[in-house]
Amino acid sequence: SYDYEWSLQAGAPAGTSLIAPLDADNVIMQTTGTDSGTATVLLTVTDPVSGCSSAVDEVTITINAKPVASITTDDIDNVVCEGDDIELTASGGGSYEWDDASSSTTAMITVTPASSRVYNVTVTSSDGCLDTASVDITVNPLPNAPITTDNSICVGSATGILEAECSAGVGVQWFATLASTTVISTNASFDPIDEDGVDENVAATHDYYVECVDANGCVSSARAKATLTITDGAVVNITTASMTFCEYEDGIDIQADLAGGTWSGAGITNNATGAFDPETAGVGVHTITYSYFDGTCTTNDTVEMTVEEDDVAPIVANCPDSGTLTVSVDPGTCNYFKSFTEPTATDDCGEVTMATTGVQNFYI
Repeated sequence: SYDYEWSLQAGAPAGTSLIAPLDADNVIMQTTGTDSGTATVLLTVTDPVSGCSSAVDEVTITINAKPVASITTDDIDNVVCEGDDIELTASGGGSYEWDDASSSTTAMITVTPASSRVYNVTVTSSDGCLDTASVDITVNPLPNAPITTDNSICVGSATGILEAECSAGVGVQWFATLASTTVISTNASFDPIDEDGVDENVAATHDYYVECVDANGCVSSARAKATLTITDGAVVNITTASMTFCEYEDGIDIQADLAGGTWSGAGITNNATGAFDPETAGVGVHTITYSYFDGTCTTNDTVEMTVEEDDVAPIVANCPDSGTLTVSVDPGTCNYFKSFTEPTATDDCGEVTMATTGVQNFYI
């Protein structure tokens, strides 16, 4: 057998070396660098018996540049929400092979990972040299869809709150339409009257859509709808026209076309029947209100009642002490006096007689 001596001639690309043992009849050359060039391997064979050596033999090997594979994405943090796409772009070679579900062979691929995972690509240069690269993609789960509460209010209500409930620590975003990208409120309790200019005096239905959004910017997979309904109450009318009363005149029961409501205002002595008493109301113009509740909304109607000052009522004096009954009357325009009880003999006022003025009986 012979002795072998392998060596590498100077000038080989950086990272090129021979792997021991170097005294066998074969040797492995490796290169860990990325530079291209040529490497010359030298061999000397020696006969251990005679000590004679052969001439140095050599072989020159061409080393092609190794591709440098890399992957970039369209998300700086390589973090996406569940269901979102992310673009992966490989570079460094002439051909590519990914380990995605389709084993794609293009430099750029679009993937929708269901959960966090690593994507790998193998890059092959035109010389057939290979390199690999990988990228770790984090997938955050979506928050649950919100639970909404509708609201029904009556025309004229000051507020019309819609509610949306998301998981703890998760925010909300309200939209005017299902496809809108304009956020109109981030309040869990959203008031369309105050925050979106809804006219509370017009009966209508208003739909809004809401989604949950977490600290990672992930939004619930579907928007939930919440509806504000503004309802007209029953139309109620007071059927008794405005009237003018003398102060001491008998009252009336004011009437409305729908029974069962409530009356209020100066002079109302029975809020169920609408009894109006001018003396209780007092002199002046009084607004009487009838409120009717139809089971959902309360509606009102009003009427004005005027009470004029009466003539001075008869003044009875000097009875029974003096034995003489004096009645003084100040004639006027209203001509409506309080009634008083006919005196009797037991009042010790002397003889009782009646005088008629054409307006009222007086007892003297």
